[in-house]
Amino acid sequence: MIGQKLGVDPQTVQQGVQIGLPVLLSALARNTQTPDGAQSLAGALARDHDGSALRNLPATINGYQQGPGDGILQHVLGDQRSQVEQGLSQQAGIDGGALLQILAPIVMGALGQQQRQQGLDSQTIASALQSQQQSLSGGGLMDMVTQILGGGAQQNSGGGLGGAIGGGPMVQMILQLFGPSLVAQLAERLNVDPATVQRALTIAIPLLLAALARNASSQQGADSLHGALTRDHNGSTLNNLDQVLANPRVSQGDKIIKHVLGDQAERVEQNLTQRTGLDGAQLLHVLAPVVLGVLGQQTQQQGLDPNGLATTLQQEQQTLDQSNQDVMRTVREVLGAPDTNDRGGLMGMLGKLLGIT
Repeated sequence: MIGQKLGVDPQTVQQGVQIGLPVLLSALARNTQTPDGAQSLAGALARDHDGSALRNLPATINGYQQGPGDGILQHVLGDQRSQVEQGLSQQAGIDGGALLQILAPIVMGALGQQQRQQGLDSQTIASALQSQQQSLSGGGLMDMVTQILGGGAQQNSGGGLGGAIGGGPMVQMILQLFGPSLVAQLAERLNVDPATVQRALTIAIPLLLAALARNASSQQGADSLHGALTRDHNGSTLNNLDQVLANPRVSQGDKIIKHVLGDQAERVEQNLTQRTGLDGAQLLHVLAPVVLGVLGQQTQQQGLDPNGLATTLQQEQQTLDQSNQDVMRTVREVLGAPDTNDRGGLMGMLGKLLGIT
């Protein structure tokens, strides 16, 4: 219906909505960081947004030009409105102003409905929006949203990729290893630019951890991984990453990948190549000994037995699932695994209403 109204195909609408909803939710979360902003939003919801916009979506969409969307956007986005609308238009290939005008009363209606059903005050509304924003953080989508809203890119004091995606301590340790110098070396080896390597790492590292977590979900798999780590991967690889990049065969990255991915290895490597625009096999062969080196180091330092190792990997995957839903959806597609991670919270409800989940 939105596509008919705006004269674009359903795929373009879906892409626009997937960006437009986080843009609005992030802007609202930003506005409620002060007590005055939170109280202003709570008052507007109580006064004007009881959820009726959700009960008759066709009328809300068809009559968007006469609806409250224009006033909502002016209040939520202020003098950034024109910039945000133009940014959304460029990123999604759709009339960003019209789309946001359609989405704004729907988002406010969902918030108003939750306010009434759950008895939310200004502080709990602000907390709910902050939690929703945190659940969406990480990955390319939120980088795009931040860019559209005019926010600066996340900075990481360590110089690595730790701020690129959210994750547990294991993920952050691996990401921190890849500082600008190492990324540049890897880019030169793979004959791509550093930005392509950075984007690929935010998929490939969770991919390897997800595959290891899957393998360790059985007792036999956990015992096998634990034995390999204690026997062959004590973390010494991490002391000479330049050598790993220069000659991955020395660290037997190809053999590790064959063991971790089994007969899926070639298909996963091809899928990763298609997703990232670089040689997926070479990237995984470089990463595999690094990931196992971090796991082996942590296994020794924390005295993990096979069950403790399996639990650690499961916790890492759960943290990634919660904070990087778009990245993990891509990971599952590359691995050929079913996507069982539905969006939760307000974003999930809005997505189902608009048919994008």
